[in-house]
Amino acid sequence: MYGAGSSFAPNIQERGLGLGQCTNERNLALQAYAKSAGKPWWDLATQLDYILNVDGDCVLLKQLLCETGDVPSITKDVVARYERGGATGLALRIAYAQAWSNWLLNPNSQGSPARAKGTIASLNALIGQQVGDGQCYALSSWYVQQISGFRLQGMSASMIGSDNRLSFQRAGWTVIDHPQANDLKVGAILCWQMGSNSNSIYGHTAIVNAVSGTHFVTYDQNWNGNQTVELYQKTWDDSMTFVILPPQK
Repeated sequence: MYGAGSSFAPNIQERGLGLGQCTNERNLALQAYAKSAGKPWWDLATQLDYILNVDGDCVLLKQLLCETGDVPSITKDVVARYERGGATGLALRIAYAQAWSNWLLNPNSQGSPARAKGTIASLNALIGQQVGDGQCYALSSWYVQQISGFRLQGMSASMIGSDNRLSFQRAGWTVIDHPQANDLKVGAILCWQMGSNSNSIYGHTAIVNAVSGTHFVTYDQNWNGNQTVELYQKTWDDSMTFVILPPQK
């Protein structure tokens, strides 16, 4: 796609290439290294080898990645000291970093289904798969059943909190009506009415994977017509009807 004969070739030096979004000197150095290794620059293993072992800042990057501390602090250090160049969108970068951290800590539930039941791990194992009929409601209902053993009742995703309030309360869940952004927590079920996050009169529902201020990442199904479970980044708005927190373990 980006080979010498490509129409992109004359402008490729100004493009951010690969995992490190290499530009200018790093861009050319990555391509030169890949050529010397006899592999395309877009090969993942080649990119990782270059970033971690060849690039002039590889020692710094490994030091940053080995820092002890919380994900937001490490992300800020990587942006400020490694990426540099006025990188923007810090809140979203932190949210994505937290999502990947959650994934790496609990990559899937296979091999230990009992321990992973009702956790982020159990949702990670569903990514790329369809749950039930492929509707958003089916994913949240599956999640509730994994944790508390009951299925959601009702038809409207926007009304899950009110339609199932008593069942949630009996099982130790916390239903927050008219929520605010600071109510968002990892593992919470979210419900929206029609608005920027739903074009349906039934609303939409998803589950929180990571949060950074008003930005967050969700496990979603039937989002933008995609009826498999995927991760998506979103931003808080006032169309949210409920935040439903799972029982404290």
